[in-house]
Amino acid sequence: MRYLTACLLMFAFFAVASCMKTDSGCSNVDPKSELDTLIKYAQMHGMNYSVHPTGIVYEIVDPGYNESPNPNSVITFYYTGKFLNDVIFDQSGGMPSTAALYQLIEGWKIALPLIRKTGKIRLLIPSALAYGCNGSAGAVPPNTPLFFEVHLINVQ
Repeated sequence: MRYLTACLLMFAFFAVASCMKTDSGCSNVDPKSELDTLIKYAQMHGMNYSVHPTGIVYEIVDPGYNESPNPNSVITFYYTGKFLNDVIFDQSGGMPSTAALYQLIEGWKIALPLIRKTGKIRLLIPSALAYGCNGSAGAVPPNTPLFFEVHLINVQ
């Protein structure tokens, strides 16, 4: 009887655990497949761009000075986020934002260390390095590449 009870408990545990998966079943778009679109946007907007090996297209407007952020840095910044049709979906407005770099989207974690404190960068981020196949509820649809202008005010 104990053996049967133990087997039933194990079965129940695995059944519940499999229902608690956070996998949404979606899949990200390969950044390479969005590269032409990102480059076209950069060219149409007069960017003097570079292409990062990850597929991020960027322009360093001002490299800044002193330290660059690392994943554990707390950064203060102004930003504007746009869809590739130039519609703004988010921005810091008149107040700077502050966050630990590791809390931000993957594209920012990769690109912001390319500049230093007080630097400015323009980023075209493939969807997989932005909000991926899940999007951001009510703000960014799934598999949407994004444009950001970021002014890095401080690095701690």
